[in-house]
Amino acid sequence: MKQFAVLVVILMLAACGSSGQKNMVENPYAERMKELSSNGVTAMQRERWLVAERLFERALQAAQLANDPNLIARAWYNLGMLHVSAGDDQKGEAALKRASSVAEQHQLEVSSMRSRVALALLLQRQGREAWQPDVLGSSYPADIHLIAARLGQLQQRYDVARQEYEVVLKKKKVDRATMLYKIEAHMGLALLAEQQQDHETAKKEVALVSEMSRDIGAPRLAAHALLLSAKLTQGEAQKRDDLQAALAIYRILQDLQGQSDTLHQLMHLADRKGDHIGSERLQGELDQVGEAMMDSQKIDKRD
Repeated sequence: MKQFAVLVVILMLAACGSSGQKNMVENPYAERMKELSSNGVTAMQRERWLVAERLFERALQAAQLANDPNLIARAWYNLGMLHVSAGDDQKGEAALKRASSVAEQHQLEVSSMRSRVALALLLQRQGREAWQPDVLGSSYPADIHLIAARLGQLQQRYDVARQEYEVVLKKKKVDRATMLYKIEAHMGLALLAEQQQDHETAKKEVALVSEMSRDIGAPRLAAHALLLSAKLTQGEAQKRDDLQAALAIYRILQDLQGQSDTLHQLMHLADRKGDHIGSERLQGELDQVGEAMMDSQKIDKRD
């Protein structure tokens, strides 16, 4: 589920946007870095990759002017994750290595671990030799455990992946960011269970994602849960209901990729049922979404 993977990256970037320090007098360049990073995250949500890249590059410059190694490492990390999400693994790897180098030079343990695990995940996805860490200490931030969980899952070290997701779920904070991480962990467990053909566990985890998304207002995660629920459900009527509910959310969010994914699944249902009129209608909608995606890419290039 590419859409879910991109959302995970975006939430991880949001977590890295601030220094976490509460000083009475703020460094204006540090504040500018946070502002630019936040705008970059918004651009990524819209898959405006070039716009996001420019914003993150400016955030890096602001971090350098702030002369703050921690912010510099985070800015390089943000750039790396952006490039990976946009499909440019070569740039992503280079940026993550820069983030790791800065973090190690200044003995920034958390930033170093974040970059190291993210780099291992990238290498693993490419089929290259990658680090295989044991379960990390629970003191690390939730986003790092999520990366480590995904890494373990791709490496088919399912026990490690499951334990990393459980670490996130045991976090005691109840702020919105932590709750979003917990929803991601439940989604990760659902995907893990589905991968292992444990559909009952997958359904339970998806139900938790849906419930928690309603509680805190996380519509994009709710839509992703509906997509997975449709895959797990046998009844065609329920499949259609879940997909239509997901499509409604994606339309409101103007999430073109989500709309495309959902329309494809609805077309598959229509074709299987022999509903040629419905299939033609869905194909027309899909064509419109495809044109909108192409127009969006043209706007991105002009920007």
